[in-house]
Amino acid sequence: MLERVRGRISAGATRRGRRLLEGAMRVGWRATVRYGPRCRLRDAPSLTCILLSYRRPENMADLVRGLLRCEFVDRVIVSNSNPETEIGRWTPFSDPRLQVTDAGRHTPAGFRFELAREAEAAHYLCIDDDVFLRPKQIRDLYAHYLEDPSVPHGVWGHDFSEAEGGLKRRRVEASVDVLQQVYLLSRQHVTDYFRLLGELGFRSTEELRFGDDILLGHCSEGRPRCHDVGLYAVCPTTHAPGRATWKQSGFEDFRIDLLSKVRELRPRGASADREATRRDGPDRAH
Repeated sequence: MLERVRGRISAGATRRGRRLLEGAMRVGWRATVRYGPRCRLRDAPSLTCILLSYRRPENMADLVRGLLRCEFVDRVIVSNSNPETEIGRWTPFSDPRLQVTDAGRHTPAGFRFELAREAEAAHYLCIDDDVFLRPKQIRDLYAHYLEDPSVPHGVWGHDFSEAEGGLKRRRVEASVDVLQQVYLLSRQHVTDYFRLLGELGFRSTEELRFGDDILLGHCSEGRPRCHDVGLYAVCPTTHAPGRATWKQSGFEDFRIDLLSKVRELRPRGASADREATRRDGPDRAH
């Protein structure tokens, strides 16, 4: 009995400690994006950034601030899909690089690819509205991407485990099947995304619902890469029902079914998998 009580106290202390750490990281992130130095990447090509706003408009101002502190960012596109909110009141900036639009309807995460296609840029960064990267982390990730822009890059992802029947094993500094939350990609990846979307029988990204990241993961010959850019803050509502998309009914089943269909159309070659294993080395858990 005493051991069970001690275990509960220990677990509670761990949770409180984690909450305190996460809160401190968010405070540090907000201070950095508001008052920190500008970030440069020598000879880097221009980067277009895309943010989607729906359930967390309160995060937009500091997300935009962080991106605009990166001098290699030439455009930040913010699209609001909450008809009850005007995103302009959450992004009170006059920077000419900022483009703010209200979609007037709810749009899924894959709508970012519609925006990317319209933007006609060479390189894109898409970040979910609950992930708080510092400008230096954005710069470091972009530098990794520029070393090999043939595949999408991010900060963490999933591998598909047939034995476990789902997307498992989040990793950093490795090739993965599916990136999550942060996506660096090229114009060619956007083109291949829409080609694969059509091959799967979808007429638009809005029909896809929960699987835009799965399609992106199969829009290149090689597997996507994720990188360890250090600890980063996340929104406290990341796991909140009603805000977290991954908690919606049917989310996991839809994705597993979609991944099976995508793999039939775009199977991974054994040679590519061997090359990824040779390059990655040991996995490190995120």
